[in-house]
Amino acid sequence: MLRRTLKRSLHPTRNLIERSRWLRPFRGLLHHPSLWRLGANTVAGGVLVGAYAGLIPGPFQVLTALILSLLFRVNLPVAVAFTLYSNPLTIVPLYVAAWTLGQWLTGGHSGQLPAMPNWDQLPFMEWLQGWLHWFAGMGWPFVMGLFALASLIGGAGWLLVQLMWRWPVYRRQWQRRSVSPRPPAISR
Repeated sequence: MLRRTLKRSLHPTRNLIERSRWLRPFRGLLHHPSLWRLGANTVAGGVLVGAYAGLIPGPFQVLTALILSLLFRVNLPVAVAFTLYSNPLTIVPLYVAAWTLGQWLTGGHSGQLPAMPNWDQLPFMEWLQGWLHWFAGMGWPFVMGLFALASLIGGAGWLLVQLMWRWPVYRRQWQRRSVSPRPPAISR
């Protein structure tokens, strides 16, 4: 029932894709069945793609999820939806965690996150310059930490989807084993 409902609501029609001005540049590519298939591998791949795209700064997360979904042929709506784990409330803690993880991976000894500038009441260009300067101050440990954190989140999500998808099958097989009579032991 859930699978049918998701399939009906997430599967776009050709008409919807051709009418959308945002999807129009990709309309020839968006008809591949893997982009909309609800299977263990395509959904888990969408979670993995969304984990990487979600840590990209700024408004490029959805575009990156779209491009990576097209490239790897994974479920597009899942990839786009999974980018929402990073939002204005969670992005700073995620970036601090990425920087800390990167410090640990690269053996950095500074141990101190660059101070965040006071962004209250700043004009947009000064705010943007302060934001970029803060990013540049975090440097190589931050970049390494982003990849490592995306790999951890995406890998855990991929594994969880695979396990949840296959759990009913494993449970039925286990129940059949415990219910079915055991064959008599053969003595020699």
